[in-house]
Amino acid sequence: MKRKISKVLLTLFFFVLIANICSAQNTARGIAAKKIENKKIKECKEPVVVFDSKHNSYITSNIVYSPDEKFVASGGKDRTVRIWSILDKKEVRIFKGHNDEITSIMYSSDGKFIASASKDSTIRIWDIKKSKEIKRFYISSMVKSIAYSPDENFVAVGNYNGFIEIWNIQNECKVCMFNTNDEYETEINSIIYTPDGKYLVTGAENGTVVILNIEKNKQMKKIIYEEPVESIYYNVLNSRLLINFRFGKSKIYDIKIDDEIKLENEEQFDYGVFSIDGKHIITFNYDNEGTLLKLVELKTKKTINEWKKNLRFYKSVLSPDGKKIICLIYNSKASIDTISIFNLNGNLLSEIVVTKDTYLSSLISNILSCDSDFVFSSNGRSDISIFDIKQGKIKKTLHFDVDDWQGGQNWISPDGKRVFFREHNRFFSINIEKEKIEWSMFYTDDASILGFVPNGDKFVIRYYDKGEFRFFLVDSATGKILSNYSGETQNLYKSISSNSASEKKYSPDGKYFFIHEFGQISVKEVSTDKQVCFIDNVDIFDDCIFLRENPCIAVEKDTSIEFWNYYTGKLEYTTILCNKTGIWNYEIDKNNLLDTFFVENWGANYHLVRTDYDYLTYTPEGFFTGTEWAMKNLVHIVDGMDVIGIDQVYDKLYRPDLVAAKMRGEDISEYAKEVNLASIVRSGNAPAVAIKNLPELSDSRDVTFDICVQNTGGGIGNVSIVLNGKTIRLSEGIASSKGEQKIFRHTVTLQNGQNKIEAFAMNSAGRIESRRASADVNWQGKTSKPNLYVLTVAVNKYRDKNLWLNYCVPDAASIEESFKKQQSGLYQNVCVYSLKDAEVTKEGLEQKFKELSSIVTADDVFVFFVSGHGTAYDDGDYYFIPVNFRYTNKTDIPLKAISKSDLTKNLSLIKAGKTLMMLDTCNSGAFFADSNKRGMGDKGIFERLSKATGHAILAAASDSQSAMEGYNGHGVFTYVLLDGLAGNADSDGDGFVTLTELSSYVENQVPELSYEKWGYEQVPQKELRRQDFPIAEKLSE
Repeated sequence: MKRKISKVLLTLFFFVLIANICSAQNTARGIAAKKIENKKIKECKEPVVVFDSKHNSYITSNIVYSPDEKFVASGGKDRTVRIWSILDKKEVRIFKGHNDEITSIMYSSDGKFIASASKDSTIRIWDIKKSKEIKRFYISSMVKSIAYSPDENFVAVGNYNGFIEIWNIQNECKVCMFNTNDEYETEINSIIYTPDGKYLVTGAENGTVVILNIEKNKQMKKIIYEEPVESIYYNVLNSRLLINFRFGKSKIYDIKIDDEIKLENEEQFDYGVFSIDGKHIITFNYDNEGTLLKLVELKTKKTINEWKKNLRFYKSVLSPDGKKIICLIYNSKASIDTISIFNLNGNLLSEIVVTKDTYLSSLISNILSCDSDFVFSSNGRSDISIFDIKQGKIKKTLHFDVDDWQGGQNWISPDGKRVFFREHNRFFSINIEKEKIEWSMFYTDDASILGFVPNGDKFVIRYYDKGEFRFFLVDSATGKILSNYSGETQNLYKSISSNSASEKKYSPDGKYFFIHEFGQISVKEVSTDKQVCFIDNVDIFDDCIFLRENPCIAVEKDTSIEFWNYYTGKLEYTTILCNKTGIWNYEIDKNNLLDTFFVENWGANYHLVRTDYDYLTYTPEGFFTGTEWAMKNLVHIVDGMDVIGIDQVYDKLYRPDLVAAKMRGEDISEYAKEVNLASIVRSGNAPAVAIKNLPELSDSRDVTFDICVQNTGGGIGNVSIVLNGKTIRLSEGIASSKGEQKIFRHTVTLQNGQNKIEAFAMNSAGRIESRRASADVNWQGKTSKPNLYVLTVAVNKYRDKNLWLNYCVPDAASIEESFKKQQSGLYQNVCVYSLKDAEVTKEGLEQKFKELSSIVTADDVFVFFVSGHGTAYDDGDYYFIPVNFRYTNKTDIPLKAISKSDLTKNLSLIKAGKTLMMLDTCNSGAFFADSNKRGMGDKGIFERLSKATGHAILAAASDSQSAMEGYNGHGVFTYVLLDGLAGNADSDGDGFVTLTELSSYVENQVPELSYEKWGYEQVPQKELRRQDFPIAEKLSE
């Protein structure tokens, strides 16, 4: 018994002794692991909106595949590790924390963790699911390469000084260290474990390859080459090493025979990777034309397959199943890196852009506050843009012909009337209201504006001359020097210098200040020095300002701006800004204009400036507004590791009205209770949709094809196709089990030329749209002269007398008569149908559309005119009030009114290739008195309706009934429509009124006439869906 006790004590004694020695050694060297307590980093439990920011510089680490092959990861010079979804080609995780560029990354075998190494001398282990750093190891020098042991209990580290360290991950201590150097320090560029975990193989910058026996703590073999070793691969089948060098001419080294292995005809190659089973090698040879790849069988040394790509492959590896090649490709024309995936036949399977495109590169260089608006300058271009905070979009962009705009060198006067910027040694003053350069003056190259006097009519310029600072007081309006180092100038200089020294910026009311340092912004009360708001993860170079009217700080983050409420400490909303199109000069090509342009004259040159900056603004609740391109390209939603496109939740979360309300400081929590990002995203997976059996070229105008819809767990809701932009509803939902596929066969009538067909389905909850399947089909043939079909729907006498109107039915009759006059011109026949008063019910409207569906053909033109009461409900959708509607409470609206869904279903029956909806409807104060209602003036209501149906829309957007009640015997909107259709909208004088001309006429005239009549502007809305066609011929008087 005594002997047994002594052994136990002795064992315990040595265990404690060794542990203390290990701890002491690590502490003495200053090397130890650190447990990370990320209190400020929230785990990804809720879905989040992610800006696909990409690496802002080149990839510096290796590229790694996740074990399940659904994701790839990369590390960059920008000090971030990013994980990308292969299916969605989107960023799903970004890990920040390293203080220098990433040199190496590695997945754990179960795919739950990723390890990263950096020049900041740390290794960090990240929990992918929780999206947080969980462990950190401080290494003796900068880290160049890392490798997990096969059992994943250890991580091996290759340093810049030639040392190898092995760390126990669980115990968080270093267990051993090897020195691979004989004479001088060298970087360990590559490090790998053998599959049994007994050996390490390293490749160094000085050309040495070393094999280390871990158990014996001994160097087993050293092979010396003349070129830097870039990477090493181990062949599991026959203990061979594949050694790739930085400048090509890779080697295959057989450890057993201690010699190199040659391929057939002693063929050399620049880079190579072993197949997973060890039976093959894929070789890469580079030349000026691209990369030649070969699949070689190692046993016979013969080439099995080869293919040539006019691209240069970098950092190539094989997928875990050995069937795909993943590589980094640099596109020099676009200055971007892509991670590209090929199969072993050379076919491109996927391509993910992982570094910034030219359209996303440093758009914003400086942000400046200007009254209720928000001014920023575009980096690299002579642009001043005015951002409307209340609407969440760019109101105007001014371009100036300046050769070398100095990014970041911009100032704004305290009154917000002028912006000053510098070009080399010349200062410019821009009058924002007059939109022109007022003056320019030459100063020294290093001159800068130090500050303004309180009213902004004078400012101080400081520059360095002959070893000392000099100061001038300058008139803001003229640029003239008023005094040189005057008393006023000195006092202003002292005041500003004192303020700058403390690095404090004060709110407009002087009650708050913030300090921006160490990647954080702290907002404090001046009187108490109490912190009221804390903002983390802010780059040291990010610009920050207080807004003038809102209690917010605007924080510029590359191409986005975050607005933080310093009263509540909460993020209010985020705006992402991007100009993917740039500036055109001199030539105006009408065929290529997608949206709005304006022409300005500065001096002798005319500049055509595109004003449609792409943007997206979203709130923490998930509501967003923005341009169509931005919705598809700038952001996406990540829930766990699943990616959902922001356009897939458009129907529920596209709410410009709520975003604008949030910007005005209103409480939108009532709307977010049931409809918010989490409730939408977790309503069930969207189905998977594919288009099959559709030919690229059709001999027949009527083509039949299949839409395959698979239940992925969230059920199958409405199924629709979109033919040339117009929605056709196929199904209202169908019962199915998870994994079950339903096939819908449908026939469409094609237009002459290229036709685009899309297909999509909602989940059974009707909240998430599937990714759209898309295909093109071409038909060449003759078309017929169109017929014009007009359907008018109007209600004067509602059953509820409180809703009665006077002019709706007469307006509809006038529209009918106006189109009947087009009988012998553009159209073969004009056919008019109508529903009036008692006929205007849900059932009556549905029956009329069914009747028209058998008459209207693909060559025809269809016009749908609606007049009566309409409203917007809490869900942000448009509703038309039928004659038999009776109001008891606001929940009657979605149940009893004619909804967006009803209109979509009905309009999908119409085959006409050219269509127009004209909605002359308004709210009624008789029962829509709910203070929480969204107004009919919200543009998003009609945008959503137009997108859902695919039809062009012209709409009156009034919350007031008076706009319909009498302008020369009509509602003002219909009055202008009739006037335009009669020929007054024919702006180019060609004798025809096109859709664009009519919409422009309505857009200009309605506000003018309504203001003239009632003293306020009724602003109509338009959504033309990129359609333009002659709708009426100007008739002779």
